[in-house]
Amino acid sequence: MKNLTNKLVALLLALTFIATSCDDDKETLNKEQAQEAFSSANTDFAGALERIQSNPGFTALENLNSLAGSSSVLPFRQTTATKKDPRVLARQIIASLKNIATAGSTNNARTQGDEAFDFEENKGIYDWNPNVGDFVQSGNSSIIELRFPTEGSSTNNATFKLFDYDEVATPEGDEAYSPTLIDATLAIDGTQVAALDAIAEYVSDGTDTPTFADITYTVGVFSVDLDFNDKNTNSTSFSQVLREGNTTLLGWGITAVYNSAEKIEDDLKSIEGFFQIMNVRFNISATQPTGPVEDINEVINITITVDGADAGRVVIGEDGEPYVEFTDGSRVLLADIFVAVEEVFNSLEL
Repeated sequence: MKNLTNKLVALLLALTFIATSCDDDKETLNKEQAQEAFSSANTDFAGALERIQSNPGFTALENLNSLAGSSSVLPFRQTTATKKDPRVLARQIIASLKNIATAGSTNNARTQGDEAFDFEENKGIYDWNPNVGDFVQSGNSSIIELRFPTEGSSTNNATFKLFDYDEVATPEGDEAYSPTLIDATLAIDGTQVAALDAIAEYVSDGTDTPTFADITYTVGVFSVDLDFNDKNTNSTSFSQVLREGNTTLLGWGITAVYNSAEKIEDDLKSIEGFFQIMNVRFNISATQPTGPVEDINEVINITITVDGADAGRVVIGEDGEPYVEFTDGSRVLLADIFVAVEEVFNSLEL
């Protein structure tokens, strides 16, 4: 039983799929139509990533990231640890936001080690000084303003404005203090090109493990919304969606329900959620079996839709690999269908 449980959890969390039911009268795509839709999703998504990377707001935030010693503003590259536990991903993103938000401080010094960041004390205007390699205060302000150069600029033409910031002590975690509130914008030559908003709560034992997070990045027409909720007694939910306007480019969500408040893997009751790339959506529902199961496909249901039309399902083959089974019964390795997307991600310095 435990081996089957491990396989089920690994499949759902590693692939980040999950569930809705399929209507009998839903439009059906044949194999050729489905493959064409998958190919278009690959191509369209790759093009969207190129547009993101060339967006002035994105490149300016990456410039600020570099100056602040922070990681990327697009939190989609995931390690094995973050795929297994969304709390790890949420914690990493929150830490990255803190590095950006607190990049400059009074007396030409950043927050160090276990020192709290005092938003009120650090209000002011800070200019990037390439001679000293740091932000230097140049004036007073009712907020924190960081002025820095975008790539290729000889002047500090970008301004990061931190309107509000708060944090709590998390001495038992990796971070001595963790943000609970961030409200900031980024402008180039006076025109706003990006915004960051985040609220978070943490476990009561003093660690930086979040119990709740609501984070939104807006960069031009692009946005990343991340929601995490571990406050319910016997369930945990996580979603992360990248959009261009109202169009979903990439997203996934998961809700795990447990039989008890301990929320341990062996006590998993059910999992529901989705994985979506462009207009292709994987929907999965799975319920923990009450007895021995020989075939994992008996306890997990994965359907694929394209603009709502039935395009097939995902099944686990005898070799343990996930396959796309088209409506005519033929199969193709799932990894082979979206290999182009994986190659695009591997080529990006996100």
